[in-house]
Amino acid sequence: MAKLTTQINTSSQEFKNNQAN
Repeated sequence: MAKLTTQINTSSQEFKNNQAN
């Protein structure tokens, strides 16, 4: 479960980075 949460958090951070660019 922790691994899945990490993947979601990473994807969310990447999405925010893409929105900022």
